[in-house]
Amino acid sequence: MAVRCGNDSMKNAGISTGDILIIDRSLEARNSDIVMANIGTAFTIRRYELVNEIAYFNFDSTIGKFNNYIFCPQDNMEIVGVVGVVTFVIKAIR
Repeated sequence: MAVRCGNDSMKNAGISTGDILIIDRSLEARNSDIVMANIGTAFTIRRYELVNEIAYFNFDSTIGKFNNYIFCPQDNMEIVGVVGVVTFVIKAIR
């Protein structure tokens, strides 16, 4: 699946507004992967960490206007696919 990035929350990871991300839904997320997660009614791109059954989704940008997310096992959250194992981000040059 391909999605267009809507903001700069992952700019330090090399992902910027307008970039096209290739999402591999067949892979299971591992620590430090960049994932697309379905959080409630919205999708987000964040860096994933799992510590003691608590899932952390952290933005990776020097711009401080983005939210990190923390989820316990009983929360309604689904990881849609892993971005981090994909080696390509498609960028516009114009």
